[in-house]
Amino acid sequence: MNRLKPTNNHRISKTNLAKNIIFLHTLHKIIEPLLSENIEVIALKGMALLGREYSDLSHRRMGDIDLLVRKEELSKIDKIFSRLGAKNLNANKRNQDFIINRQYLFPFGKKEIIVELHYALFPEIRYKLDYTQIFSDAQPHPLTEFAQKGLKRLSPEYLLNHLALHRLRHYYTSNSKDLTDAINIIKYNQIDGHKLSRIACEWKIISVLFFFLHQVNEYYQVSNIKIGDEKFSQIKDWIELLKPSPVRRAIIFSLLDPRAENSLKFSCPFRLKQLLLSCLFSPDFSTAIKYPVLFIKSRL
Repeated sequence: MNRLKPTNNHRISKTNLAKNIIFLHTLHKIIEPLLSENIEVIALKGMALLGREYSDLSHRRMGDIDLLVRKEELSKIDKIFSRLGAKNLNANKRNQDFIINRQYLFPFGKKEIIVELHYALFPEIRYKLDYTQIFSDAQPHPLTEFAQKGLKRLSPEYLLNHLALHRLRHYYTSNSKDLTDAINIIKYNQIDGHKLSRIACEWKIISVLFFFLHQVNEYYQVSNIKIGDEKFSQIKDWIELLKPSPVRRAIIFSLLDPRAENSLKFSCPFRLKQLLLSCLFSPDFSTAIKYPVLFIKSRL
């Protein structure tokens, strides 16, 4: 078994710093016309954490800019992005049931910056999330210059639930960036454990958050980030608030190891792993059957 290994996100990197400055410059260019049209924008993933969880811009590696908008605003945003010279990469994509974002290429000198414009945090055929509540609960971005313009980010409790979903969406691959982000969110924010578990219950992802917190707990013990004993003990308290059924809990730990890089206890083809995890973490029996069937059809 290959154990989870810490990612050295706290090593000062000139490459990270240069790329993140370019990303922030591009973000300025994007959000000003959006917010001037009263389009609500929420920063996601790395872009949401700059300024608080990562006060040094060189400490968080990013590959693109992730934003969340309302689905009904997409056509208006597409026209704005087109005027800004962006190319829509999703125009002819199939399998829309499994797509939760549109990808755009924004010119920056001789380079191009990828912007992922999310209109969902997970495919709606799997989990139905209340986006009205998500936008209502959003908080100002940690960077003052963006907060003053109206850019927001998810509240800490929503951030952790989203990271749990994001890690599942990537089928628990070896990248530990999500776990590092989670520890930093816990370190720099006051987390309401009951709100955290309530969101998981409303989203029907109790088992997803349950396993994710077990991974965070295990990863913290090998990471180089220190959050203090009191905050570390909170992770176990939150796990206790979540109540997956005894059967689901037993199946999760018979198949998955929260200490391992790739989690699954045995080797299998990646497509089989996708189907297995889709069934294991489905919110109900009907979804456990319907989602894999649609997934297989989408690959034919």
